[in-house]
Amino acid sequence: MYSTTRGRTGRRGKLITFHGIANGIPIRALWDPGVPDSIYVSKRVIEAGEFRLSALEPSTCKGGIRLDGAQALSTTVQWEAPDIDLRIQDFAAPLTMTVLDLNEDYDMVLGMPFCETFKPLPDFKAKSLFIAADRSPSGSQFTLYDSEIYHILGAEPEPLTRREIHRLSKKESTTFRCYRLEVRPLPSVSSPLKVNRIQGATI
Repeated sequence: MYSTTRGRTGRRGKLITFHGIANGIPIRALWDPGVPDSIYVSKRVIEAGEFRLSALEPSTCKGGIRLDGAQALSTTVQWEAPDIDLRIQDFAAPLTMTVLDLNEDYDMVLGMPFCETFKPLPDFKAKSLFIAADRSPSGSQFTLYDSEIYHILGAEPEPLTRREIHRLSKKESTTFRCYRLEVRPLPSVSSPLKVNRIQGATI
């Protein structure tokens, strides 16, 4: 689901993505109004946390259209997770989501039901969504900014998971800097440790 490849038209526009928390689990969400019938959450997220599940009548969900025009494989939808506590920047609301086997690029897809409920106004150039006060869960207007472009004030950087490192390693623009910190005991009891040497390497 939602894997993309570079098309023949050259430069590919960036999608609008957010980092947030779902029932205490860090997630990477894609805003995609082209998904007509649901808000999707990955099976990985469900398996990593505590979520209530409701059985659905099994149905087939077709995969997303890739940029090369190919059709992704279909999958069977069987479960729904009600009242997931989703928090993204100033947004916080309980949402019901359909459990789907998404690929490693996204943990959640905010489809048309999200748009119909909150009516976000997108700025495609700035990569942001404005939500007016009358549609906001908190009653106050706010703007959600793409988490991978903007530094969000007050947001602490999350440690990279193995899945996130694997995803980033596939991008040509990614540079990893690895550091090894060595410590050795000091003879002084009051200062038992000191930094001996920091070694760095760029990958």
